[in-house]
This record gives sequence, C-alpha cells and structure tokens, in this order.
Amino acid sequence: MVQAPTRTICMLTYAGAQSLDISGPVEVFALASRQAEEDRIDTWSYGH
Repeated sequence: MVQAPTRTICMLTYAGAQSLDISGPVEVFALASRQAEEDRIDTWSYGH
C-alpha cells in the first residue's frame, strides 16, 4: 500500500486566545491522524 503524503496544518494564535481555542482543534487533527493509518497529518502552531 502506498503511504499518503503528510499534510501540514498550522494554527495561528491571536492575543487573548484561550489555550483550549488552540489545543482543541489541534487535538482533533492529531486524533484523526492516529485513526487514519494511511493518512499522515503534521500539526503545529504559532503565536506570540
């Protein structure tokens, strides 16, 4: 079986963002990556 390419997802943060605003969606993508063995999803976030 051919492995699917890794998908990169970037979460941009903003002033006043709560930790759950960022960690919630990132956790959903990470869980989806674990559930779909043929798909690979790389998640990262950036904020200041």
